[in-house]
Amino acid sequence: MNDKLKNFLIHHCTFFIIFPYLRTQYKSYLIQQQYMSATTSFKLPEGTVLKGEKYRYKIIKHLGQGAFGITYQAEVVLEAALGVLESDAKVAVKEFFLKDINERKGAELSIGNSSAMFVDYRNKFRKEAINLSKMECSGIVKVLESFDANNTTYISC
Repeated sequence: MNDKLKNFLIHHCTFFIIFPYLRTQYKSYLIQQQYMSATTSFKLPEGTVLKGEKYRYKIIKHLGQGAFGITYQAEVVLEAALGVLESDAKVAVKEFFLKDINERKGAELSIGNSSAMFVDYRNKFRKEAINLSKMECSGIVKVLESFDANNTTYISC
């Protein structure tokens, strides 16, 4: 069902009274969408390692998911030419993920048919990281870095 038809059906409730079959079909569609959003998980698997510009981040657990992103708890992994050092430093990593247009294949994201929208909102997400990094307030998290990986952008705080 396309968006124009959904909007028409939502805003013209009398349409449902005249056409009971369409009302039943639309209810089935809504139930299916609720089921899909409740059962579909787009999160990265625990143990996934993200490579930032300065640090690596090992995903410990999923913290939450919204319309524009997924937030994880991660450990900072320090890597140099001669070895890797896992630290006890825990950070939050926010992944830019538009749940209505993105899909995940392994760790990689696919954009779908809305690449212009994805690019626009991704640039806003990057700007958010820059703006947050300039803030000086005890109630606002400090941004470690913003980096691109897996066809998307991440912010570590």
